[in-house]
Amino acid sequence: MNPFPSRRWSDCQLLADQLKQRLLNLPPTGTTPPAPAEEAEQSTAEAIADLERRRKDLRQRYGL
Repeated sequence: MNPFPSRRWSDCQLLADQLKQRLLNLPPTGTTPPAPAEEAEQSTAEAIADLERRRKDLRQRYGL
C-alpha cells in the first residue's frame, strides 16, 4: 500500500535511499567538517590534476 498516493512508490524509495546515503556520509559526531576554503582548495587541486591527466592523454593520443 502506497502511503503517498501523489507519488509513485519508486520515487519514495529513491528519496529514502538518497537520504540514507546522505546520513551515512555525515562526519562522525564531535568532529568538525572541513572549512569551505579547505574544500574549495582541495576541489581546485583535484580539478587541476584531472586537467593535467587529460592534457597528457590527449598529447599521447595525438602525438603532440
